[in-house]
Amino acid sequence: MKMSSLEVVEVDPVQVDHFLTMNIYEDQRFCKDARLVFINDLMESKDFHTNIVAIARCVGGFVYIAKDQSSHSHVLMNSQHTLTVMRNRKCTLTMPIMYVDVSSKEELAKCFASFDNSASSRSALEIAKPYTSIGIFAGKGAKFASTMSSSVELAGNDFKKNSNRPRSVKLDECFSTADADAVNKCYEIGWSQKHLRRMSVLAVMYKTLVESSAKAVEFWTAVAEGELLHANDPRFRLRDLLNSSRVGDTPGKGLLKVSMSELTAVCIRSWNAWIEGREMKRAPSTSTKGETELVFPEDD
Repeated sequence: MKMSSLEVVEVDPVQVDHFLTMNIYEDQRFCKDARLVFINDLMESKDFHTNIVAIARCVGGFVYIAKDQSSHSHVLMNSQHTLTVMRNRKCTLTMPIMYVDVSSKEELAKCFASFDNSASSRSALEIAKPYTSIGIFAGKGAKFASTMSSSVELAGNDFKKNSNRPRSVKLDECFSTADADAVNKCYEIGWSQKHLRRMSVLAVMYKTLVESSAKAVEFWTAVAEGELLHANDPRFRLRDLLNSSRVGDTPGKGLLKVSMSELTAVCIRSWNAWIEGREMKRAPSTSTKGETELVFPEDD
């Protein structure tokens, strides 16, 4: 099984009907009315972000035989709810279409398991796995894709967590709209460092990289490596606190327990102090009240 191609196309009602004729995989669940209503409401409110539509393409002489004994060379792996709503609304959307080559029924089953969108039965890493072979997450692993998609959402929502959105929606949105250079730098600078490998820290890192890339690289590289920093440098203070803290129920005897929102506040305070040339004579406050907005250099 391997990803053959990924293209972004205008999917009109004719193509919608064509894709839905491929919705014949034996383990596919029936459409749920509640999910159809949810997606329709999102489209109505203009808050809908398109998924990757995954289609298995049978190769090497393999042909899929459906329950009705019909033969098929292409099988829809996901997005049946989205496509059904599009058919009902008779609308056209720009959507990423991925074709995955499969040469056996076993490979087809693995492909379906990779793209099936049943959040209740699949772990975050299983949902993220299909995104790790393409685009901004290529070669970076499912854990990074899962964490970074939440970080990008957090950064775009003024650092207020929205836990009600499905993980697949976050991944699709991040894959389609995130700043690729900022995501790459988050991976290069932050992901190799345990004290930076946290959703809220990566959210602030991502936001600063988008708004002030050169300054952000200087700031976060110092927080990552800790070289030549004096005790009152905000980057030293932040690094020290991150190395001596744990988030929520994460194991760590003797470490300061902090929430993700408190870590966000700590990162913002440290960044702002450094940008404004202020020293920090003590660890940054973990209070979520007060200083909650990032400041950036005037010449950026």
